[in-house]
Parts: sequence; C-alpha cells; structure tokens
Amino acid sequence: MSIFFEDNLKREINGRRIIAVVCAGGMTSSMLAQRMQKFIDESNLPYYVMFSGIEALADPDFTKLYVDNIEVVYVSPQVHHQYQFAKDAMAHYDIPVFKIEGKVFGTMDYRTVVQDALNCIRDKQ
Repeated sequence: MSIFFEDNLKREINGRRIIAVVCAGGMTSSMLAQRMQKFIDESNLPYYVMFSGIEALADPDFTKLYVDNIEVVYVSPQVHHQYQFAKDAMAHYDIPVFKIEGKVFGTMDYRTVVQDALNCIRDKQ
C-alpha cells in the first residue's frame, strides 16, 4: 500500500485541483496549507491545498496518485536548497514550481500564496 494513499484524503480532495506546499517533512507546510485551505473554502474556490515533504515529489506512488490534479507546487524557505530537485521532479508533468519567500512563509501570509497560485493557474490556461 502506498504511504500516500488514504481514503480520507482522497475523499477530502474530492476531485478538486491541487495546490501543493512542500517543506522538509510536511509539518511546517501543513501550518500554511491549513490557513490557505480555510481561505479557499471560505472563498468557494475549487482547490485543495496539499502539504508534504519535498521528497514526495519524486516518489512514484505520490505522482501516480496526485500529479494529474496538481496545478502548482510551492517550496517553503527551509528547503529552498532543494528547489531544483522540485523543479526537476515536476518538469516532466509541466507543473510550475515556485519558492515561497521567507517573509511570506514566516508570517504565514496565506493570502499572498493563494493569490499567486490563482494567478499562476489563470496564466496556464
């Protein structure tokens, strides 16, 4: 069984497009992702904010389950040194990858990240 598969998660995503936030192990990215998700839900936007450790982006189980729904990936400041790894992992799928600025992440400025994601998604269309 995949470490990424969980029935509750699949139900929670419920076919929505994914905005992914990655960090070292998924803990700090979860704090930002939860704030982003609350804002997205309150704004009635059709997106799910997923958080994970950055290494998941190259895991075949992860990509098999989620890559078709991922619109954009954001890399938290503590793993900026792995930014190229993330870009390389997502390049095959034509998924854009961006760094979250330290100040934005440190202040948990979820509105800035959501707006940036929406702009990126709009520009892809």
